Amino acid sequence: MNTELFIARKIFFDHKGSKTLTRPIIKIAVAGVALSIIVMIAALAVVKGFKSEIREKVFDFESNIRLVKYDPNRSFESSPIAHPLKYIDTIKSIEGIKSIQTFATKAGVMKTKDQIQGAVLKGINTDFNKTSFNKYLIRGSLPKIDSIQRTNDVVISNKLAKMLHLDIDSSFYMYFIQKPPRMRKFSVCGIYETFMAEYDKRYIIGDIKHIQRLNGWGKDKVGGYEITIDNFDNLESMATKVEDIVILNFDYKDEPIRTESIVQKKSGLFDWLELQDMNVVFILTIMIIVACFNMISGMLIVILERTNMIGILKAIGAKTFIIRKVFIYHSLFILYRGLLFGNIIGLGLCFIQKYFKPLTLNAENYFINRVPVEIDLVQIILLNAGTIAITFIVLIVPSIIISRITPEKSIKFE
Repeated sequence: MNTELFIARKIFFDHKGSKTLTRPIIKIAVAGVALSIIVMIAALAVVKGFKSEIREKVFDFESNIRLVKYDPNRSFESSPIAHPLKYIDTIKSIEGIKSIQTFATKAGVMKTKDQIQGAVLKGINTDFNKTSFNKYLIRGSLPKIDSIQRTNDVVISNKLAKMLHLDIDSSFYMYFIQKPPRMRKFSVCGIYETFMAEYDKRYIIGDIKHIQRLNGWGKDKVGGYEITIDNFDNLESMATKVEDIVILNFDYKDEPIRTESIVQKKSGLFDWLELQDMNVVFILTIMIIVACFNMISGMLIVILERTNMIGILKAIGAKTFIIRKVFIYHSLFILYRGLLFGNIIGLGLCFIQKYFKPLTLNAENYFINRVPVEIDLVQIILLNAGTIAITFIVLIVPSIIISRITPEKSIKFE
């Protein structure tokens, strides 16, 4: 029988002492630990969800890795590369490559009867991943692209639709500044919304054959290739593998090809996302300090109230180490209850937000219209394990005060 654990349990569950000071203090300590866990779980879930949402939107529009012509001019006008590349099948065979699609971009000016707006036509081909884009469609559908006939249907953003007073089946003219200037009439077949201003204010999705014709390319030329991989964590190594294949197959007669990962292209955005981890670390640190402070305060008050008991235990021969274990066990009961309630409430709130979305955000500032939540059970388990370990270590320090309590003074202590 574990005597220390038995005594700690008797102290913790002794309801006859409910009028003593320790009962409210224990409740406050449990509440403090629970609140800390709730905040930490929420912080982890929201930041992870936020990063995942932003990454997913960027990937759906620009994929993970791009192959484009090596050109120091970083404009919205695509430079042509061969289609298909002679080594594209080798790239497709790399384990971890999910899909490859072709694209081309061309800047122009949209014009309606009373409005004009600069925009970029992104041409898509028959290999376009419709599934990943469909979740952003709020009305209509994607244009039906085939390998033979060119379609004038395009998808525009909800922001552009409002600015130019367009809707499904509306039409507009788009002017392209080149020699000679060209014009195309497009019909709106769908409207999308990502809440990311960089895309919503800029991109129109249409048939790549328009750009090929405007630029005088044949079907054997495209603006580039967008490569999607299975696991974002492997982005750097996958980009290196693709780049190695491009370099090994380089022919001075061909156009020089540049490999570009989305992290390189959107370095500012991804650096900003990584900074969110610092906010999480700060919140976790503060909340663990709060939890430890509650536990230490609770232990000291319990020790103070049980000074008489400590003296009696010492008088009958109990060693200081054994008595310290009693109060550490007692504090772990508090921690256990705090963790239990904190996890239940914290995870419950996260699941409510995930499936019912009661909390919303200003999409203009946060790129999304509701608080994103992504629950990682591994993170939650590590969070609880870390909290237990840190709190246990911290509790050893205040328990040292027990060694200074002497039986002759403590037995008559009131």
